[in-house]
Amino acid sequence: QRATRGWRGRRVYAVLVQRREVEREYRGLMATRVQCAWRCRLARDALIRAVEIAEEEAYLRNLCAVQLQTAARGFTARREAARRRRAVLPIQAVARGWQGRRRAKRRLEVLSQDSLFMPAHLMNPDAYDIPKGTDKRLRPRSRARPSTLPR
Repeated sequence: QRATRGWRGRRVYAVLVQRREVEREYRGLMATRVQCAWRCRLARDALIRAVEIAEEEAYLRNLCAVQLQTAARGFTARREAARRRRAVLPIQAVARGWQGRRRAKRRLEVLSQDSLFMPAHLMNPDAYDIPKGTDKRLRPRSRARPSTLPR
């Protein structure tokens, strides 16, 4: 009897030891699974953060590029507008001069029709003598000057 009880006790104890080992292994496996899941989650969060940072950097790079391109286009457009203005000014000056001379000629024709309102020196500008030493700009222009625009 004593031997049987001892044998039974050793058998029960062996089963208990075996169960503890299985539980320890199972707990180790479960701990490993939990740790693995936690590390996966941390890695996913880090990846999501890295992607968001990369997208934000790309957005900022794009925004900076757009601002640079806008500034460059504005600069070239202003330079082109100034060049065109400089090119147009001489043409406008010639046209306005031609219009002014034509207007002055018409006024002179209207005034010469009624000699009461016309001073003598304007009736015959070639006969008007400017004293020496005065400014040449006061002298009337000669009529032989070629016109730059058609009349």
